[in-house]
Amino acid sequence: MNQDSFTAKYQSQWRQFELWLDSQNTSIPKEKRPQFKNSAEIPHLYRQLCHHLSLAQSRHYSAHLIDYLNQLVLSGIIFVIVWAARWYRTCHSGLA
Repeated sequence: MNQDSFTAKYQSQWRQFELWLDSQNTSIPKEKRPQFKNSAEIPHLYRQLCHHLSLAQSRHYSAHLIDYLNQLVLSGIIFVIVWAARWYRTCHSGLA
């Protein structure tokens, strides 16, 4: 599959993941954040995104596309790490 076909086929999934990230972004005022209705899809979208990054790298697609997908993957990882740290602090704040 060439890069244009790959992008056309999967870009809507990438946009969905971006929309979800924006909906979780606390630096955006709550009333301006996009609404994301189906958070249950996120683990699947994230796994697909990681797979798409791997495919793009192995097929030697453009650096621009690889950078874009890599940034989405990293943003997902950062969100999970920050969320887990907040959850941990909340759960353990009363134990000291």
